[in-house]
Amino acid sequence: MDKKISISQFRPSIEVDGCPAWDEDKWAEIRIGDAHLQTMAACPRCVMTTVDPETAEKSGENQPLKAMRGFRVAPEGSMRKMYLDNPIFGVYAGLVKGAYIHVGQTVWVKYKPCAF
Repeated sequence: MDKKISISQFRPSIEVDGCPAWDEDKWAEIRIGDAHLQTMAACPRCVMTTVDPETAEKSGENQPLKAMRGFRVAPEGSMRKMYLDNPIFGVYAGLVKGAYIHVGQTVWVKYKPCAF
């Protein structure tokens, strides 16, 4: 992979800094200020991650999907049957209680007993 990949290629709605890689796999609930979210499912990544949002150019090497398939596919079982070889990166979350959030707020999470 020659070209640097940007987080913007994954088009996150909310980006959380300061936690270990893949920590979101274990999140059950998220609180940001007065906002309360509940995680619903892992987020499988599609071909859109191979498109640079700045230039609209698609990666000829199918990156970053190709690289992520080497280490971030769903574990064997029902989850793998659902997501196939789409890499997992991030989580879908549903709103329990809405509130305004802003950059710099502390994010609090409640953990599940295990990832996935």
